[in-house]
Amino acid sequence: MKCHLLFAAIVSVSIAGRTASAGQIHSAVDDFSTTTNTETSTSSYRFRNVNNSRVGTYDLLTTFSNQGNWTPVTEQWNRNAGEQFGIPAVAVNKTGGDISWTGNNSGFEWPTDTIWMHPKSNGLVVVSWLSPFSGTVDIEFLFKDIDLGSVGGGVTGINWFVDKNDSSGGLVSALASGGFTNGGESGLQTTNGVSVNAGDRLNFIVDANGSFFFDSTAFTATITSAVPEPSSVALGLSGVAILLGAGWWKRKRQPVSGSLS
Repeated sequence: MKCHLLFAAIVSVSIAGRTASAGQIHSAVDDFSTTTNTETSTSSYRFRNVNNSRVGTYDLLTTFSNQGNWTPVTEQWNRNAGEQFGIPAVAVNKTGGDISWTGNNSGFEWPTDTIWMHPKSNGLVVVSWLSPFSGTVDIEFLFKDIDLGSVGGGVTGINWFVDKNDSSGGLVSALASGGFTNGGESGLQTTNGVSVNAGDRLNFIVDANGSFFFDSTAFTATITSAVPEPSSVALGLSGVAILLGAGWWKRKRQPVSGSLS
């Protein structure tokens, strides 16, 4: 009986730790895929060419190719190689240094350890995370304009959104949103305690806000499974104490064999 109770206590601690533990981290930059972009990919890169129509289901960018506008040469997920400037598009810079734009209106730098996002006019470009588990997550993210370009006509800035969508694409909640004019940024944002089910999506969206001129946007995001509440840990430990205490009391009350009559 003693061994059985001790085993039950150990299993109780193990299960409590597994279901409530922290540590599962997703980095949009570190986990960026240059080889796979599918409906079942944990990270996927998407677009929709209808302004402000955040429907939750977005088309995949199916081509990964060099558009010839970056130094050093950098390939990007895009719609097809024939689009102007290759946009809408998503790419990652993990070179350890800045990448320079050498196309029209050259002169801006794309910083290392960021994702580049660029929508088409009247469209959206999306970095999507598919949750592989059910639980609670904390999100940290940043959107920043990196192409200052011109302050002339047609420069509208961008709007950004972070949405949670269920497995069918339905909008569960708009977690965060904002916008900025040319040269602006969101600043580092945090959204904590977001409940997700396996199959839910967190969609990070850049909206062209009309014109796509000078809409090159640097983006980063990390998703971390939430740390268990201290009360949960205490509850697990109290359960162990109860089990061990029950075993001790049962042994204490058993009659001693060979006792005097």
